[in-house]
Amino acid sequence: MKPIYLIIPLFVVGIGLFTAQAAQVNEGSGNVVAQENNEEVTLTEGVDIVAATIEEMKGAIKLDPKNTEKLNQLGKKLDENWDLIEERVEETYPKDYKNIEDSLYPLIAESKKKSPNVSTLNKLIPETTDKLIQFKEKITQ
Repeated sequence: MKPIYLIIPLFVVGIGLFTAQAAQVNEGSGNVVAQENNEEVTLTEGVDIVAATIEEMKGAIKLDPKNTEKLNQLGKKLDENWDLIEERVEETYPKDYKNIEDSLYPLIAESKKKSPNVSTLNKLIPETTDKLIQFKEKITQ
């Protein structure tokens, strides 16, 4: 019975530390968006997350362009990651928002299709990535 008594306090302490970390506020540009799991992401971090998801999609296409299940998953993930910062971008930078979404929405839509067109994805990936890079440069100046 002794091992159980030792594990329970460690488990409780671990949960407490995790909750404390999740409650911390990220500093930086001051643009903070709350996620459902109590973590927070700045606008710059959100752009990095979206760009990383697009890079992951690019890698998945190179690895196996016929893996539609993976592309569908990444399309959903990309949509969810954009949702972390979408409202903030739209409110604060409406022109940049429109510019980014002109290629991001088609990228998300195409990647979620039953049979995504890889050539369309390959066209939209660098276009969207470039827009995100330009936007990140603008907000970090």
